[in-house]
Amino acid sequence: MKRGTWLRIGKVAVGSVAALLLLAWVGFWCVRIGVWHDNVKQFYSVPLDDGPYVFREGGKLRIANYEFVPPKLRHWRRVLRSAWSQQMDGSYRVHEQILELTNRTALDQALARHPGLELDLASAPQPQAAVYTAARVAALSDVHGSARHLKALLQGGGIVDPELNWQWGSGRLVVAGDVVDKGPAVIEALWLLRKLERQAAAAGGGVHVLLGNHETMLLAESNPGSGVFYHGRKYQVLARAVGVPYGQLFGRTSELGNWLRTRNTVVQINDVIFVHGGFSRALLQQNWSLEAINGWGHKLVNEGLPSAGPNTRTNLELLASYWGPYEYKGYFDTIGYMEQFDESVITDTLQRYQCRLLVVGHAAVRSIQTVRGGRVVAIAVKLPETDIPAPTPAGELLLLEGQQCLRVRSDGTRQPL
Repeated sequence: MKRGTWLRIGKVAVGSVAALLLLAWVGFWCVRIGVWHDNVKQFYSVPLDDGPYVFREGGKLRIANYEFVPPKLRHWRRVLRSAWSQQMDGSYRVHEQILELTNRTALDQALARHPGLELDLASAPQPQAAVYTAARVAALSDVHGSARHLKALLQGGGIVDPELNWQWGSGRLVVAGDVVDKGPAVIEALWLLRKLERQAAAAGGGVHVLLGNHETMLLAESNPGSGVFYHGRKYQVLARAVGVPYGQLFGRTSELGNWLRTRNTVVQINDVIFVHGGFSRALLQQNWSLEAINGWGHKLVNEGLPSAGPNTRTNLELLASYWGPYEYKGYFDTIGYMEQFDESVITDTLQRYQCRLLVVGHAAVRSIQTVRGGRVVAIAVKLPETDIPAPTPAGELLLLEGQQCLRVRSDGTRQPL
């Protein structure tokens, strides 16, 4: 074949490759812009203000609210900028009020302007017990900042009244971890649960907010110099605007941060154990009581992983690992997890703690369901992370009355498992 022919073929081949590369590049950006069109539409469609965050600092109470300031851009310019930078635009304007703890009149006036706050200025929060009895128990998990769905579920289950006050008497509500991160209303959800905890205790009942893997990560980030974890797009924008990692808003002076540091890892009510992840063989081999597990959990979120003390560090590393009660997913057929599941783990767990049932969150499910022969109940029904208003709020609530297990939806409908 002549040299000129080869040159023509070469030019055609190079042109074809260039055209394919250009087409692939255009396709990539079309897909990226399409994805970010949906992300931007959802992100800016919900209220993005945040707070109140409450801090006790040097005899004073500081209440901080953050007002979201959206970028002055039309929708498609927001989409293009977000697709290019891989982050949302916007800033936050800080509104702070600083009060003397000794000025009760000013404190009462300030708290009246924030009716969702539930503060005990006379004493610090204390850990709860590990074992309780109750005639009726409700449980949910993995709220992830979707406060609207949380409120609808509590109302649908008859646990709170229309003003979101406790009306369940001596009943007990368990929130099995991961209230924080992802969705836009983390602070609203936390203050609501803290208020209900106080109201329930006064009525002879209880609210038990357990630690999940996202709470342990958040509280670890509250220590300066720690790693930065995923907290959802709203909190990434807030962290950039404030100039500190989001977790540091839950530091040692934070009311919500210190409340979370006293929350338990596991609770037993009647003959049912509630935990975020579960019990692995490695955890069972420690022969810890439920009280001991909670004690180690408090040590983990209060002190982190110590540089000295080999036994202490080994125990805390186990709690923080995949095999710990926050991350474990061995009860579920999840691709990529690190063990061939042994059914005897469940049998040994139930025998160890003299229970008939394990209720767990962490592993997302479409509807509350039993697994492993009905001995494990999965309650982490996935909620929309954007919290966009919809005709019917999502999620389900587990209701235990005697030996009966029901799933309850936000409209009040009940269905046996």
